[in-house]
Amino acid sequence: MSASGYSSSLWSVLKADLQDRLGGNKSRANARWGLLKSIPGRGKLIWVRAGSSYESVLLASEIAGALHQKRLDVRIVFTFEQDYPHVYLPRFKDLERIAYGFGCCDLPSVVKRVLERWNPFGVISVYDLPGANLSKQCQALGLHTVNVHTAHPMIECEAWYPHLLEDSPSASPKYQQEASDLFSLLVNPQVEPSLKPALGANSEQRIFFFGKLAPTAVQSLLSLWQDSRSWRKDYLCVSTDESFGQGSATFKSVISCSGLPYQYLSTWNRSPLPPETLLIADQPRWVSALASAADQTVISGKNPLEFWQVLAAGGTLRLTSTGEKWSKLLKNMGNYSFSWESWLAQNSNHISPMDRKTQDAQRQVFWQYRRAAQAVLDELLQRVFDW
Repeated sequence: MSASGYSSSLWSVLKADLQDRLGGNKSRANARWGLLKSIPGRGKLIWVRAGSSYESVLLASEIAGALHQKRLDVRIVFTFEQDYPHVYLPRFKDLERIAYGFGCCDLPSVVKRVLERWNPFGVISVYDLPGANLSKQCQALGLHTVNVHTAHPMIECEAWYPHLLEDSPSASPKYQQEASDLFSLLVNPQVEPSLKPALGANSEQRIFFFGKLAPTAVQSLLSLWQDSRSWRKDYLCVSTDESFGQGSATFKSVISCSGLPYQYLSTWNRSPLPPETLLIADQPRWVSALASAADQTVISGKNPLEFWQVLAAGGTLRLTSTGEKWSKLLKNMGNYSFSWESWLAQNSNHISPMDRKTQDAQRQVFWQYRRAAQAVLDELLQRVFDW
């Protein structure tokens, strides 16, 4: 879903423009209206569009980097609606033919201005659908248009690469490609579980990791956690979308009001911590360490990075009702359902670690879908190479 102010609603754009200018973010405000610089250099231009989410920017930056390596004759412009510089700057280091910055809204006149200025010969939208006006104008101009891991496009494009969890339309359109999850290519399949010793935890103490919860869900979890017997002997770790850059003030307020001692992992000096300390994964790089070390990882949404990392590590995975779509990839491998209330009511003692057979089966699922994702990425890169 696009961030507020990037749609074709004039009121929404005006409101976001005012908020950005009052907040000192003039560059984002100008970009929203299509006041963007020309892209220097020679060669055809490919526009890679990310949306507002961390996942969107991560995957789009990886695709842009791969295209830069595949096609040495093109320029690439990479745009986003929410800035995550720690994601794309390392990926684009020393790459001379990539320009990046905030993108524009979907007002018809703005889209027209940007397409005339940049004159792209291809537009690749990642994770978030392009606006209707952008899609229509690209179609009218005969541009190559590709949507990667977006919802089902309402306007015909050259190719649509759906996500594994995306519900397939009743009749598959001719432009639909093989479903995959390219995020499976972005996890580290070989991570040593070194977090527990660093925390000073003994063999009987456990780590419970709840990935990407909304602040309200964190509030409910902490209340339940403090009512259990586990919070003084085990470790609880949470991460949220907000802790990755959006609405962090709301998240911090929830944590502070809980009264629990807490530690942001980004500022942790690796000294031992008492078990009642709430661990906060405020940087995505901690996902791999937590998924490998946790005695149980609970997924409450789409969360592709957490899901694949747990499978690769052979960890104990549980899915709440909002994360149960992943279970279709784990057929005949046991019950992955999870209930916070019943878990804590039982004092968190009934944790059944994955047996060796299930761990091996999980890893096989991971490698199966990772190989399929690599084949889809190769096809996407070859498609652009043939343009």
